[in-house]
Amino acid sequence: MRQELIGLELDKSRVWIEIMGRGEIVPVLISDVIDRVLVSVTTLEVLGLQVDPITGRSKEWAILIHYA
Repeated sequence: MRQELIGLELDKSRVWIEIMGRGEIVPVLISDVIDRVLVSVTTLEVLGLQVDPITGRSKEWAILIHYA
């Protein structure tokens, strides 16, 4: 399956990703042009992580659910 993004055609797939010892299968876009690994906010949330805005590093994220 392919998706177009700003004129680039990207392949869609799913991969096992592990960050800070937490792993999960997540959707990815594969590029022949972009030479970096970009991790989406959705992927971080699935792993229970977030980016610390001060350090720029990943950290654990407590998921809080409010039920009224």
